[in-house]
Amino acid sequence: MFINTSTLEYPVSESQIRKAFPNTSFPSPFVSPEPYAPVYGEAEPQYNPDTHRVEQGAPAKNGDRWEQVWNVVELSAQEKAEREQAKYDSASQTARSERDGLLKESDWTQLDDTPLTNDKKLAWANYRQALRDVPQQERFPFNVQWPQKPE
Repeated sequence: MFINTSTLEYPVSESQIRKAFPNTSFPSPFVSPEPYAPVYGEAEPQYNPDTHRVEQGAPAKNGDRWEQVWNVVELSAQEKAEREQAKYDSASQTARSERDGLLKESDWTQLDDTPLTNDKKLAWANYRQALRDVPQQERFPFNVQWPQKPE
């Protein structure tokens, strides 16, 4: 990306510069004409995404080159709550999907013509009920205690 050093317009792409100078041949690799200057990308700073976000700031001149600036901004209470809810929803969906798969794998155990004894069928029924009860666990969905499959 480039910056217009006269107006500080940013970001400006190579194609925008070429369009602004339609009768100009540019060297390869591309070199921007005045008043445009390349902006050198700096890596995003380290930050905690649970409490902060990073925003692209206006480029700043550092010596004879323009560099990208990043700002780390603390999340508002609402943004923090939304991120926590999104994490909960994602973990919940993952756990429920795993639970549903385990239930589906054991559907056969409850059919009338299953080869299981009554005791085994009851053990599988209890297992399936424990699977259905997983969302009611105290630490759901982040620390699920999965029931053991009957043998």
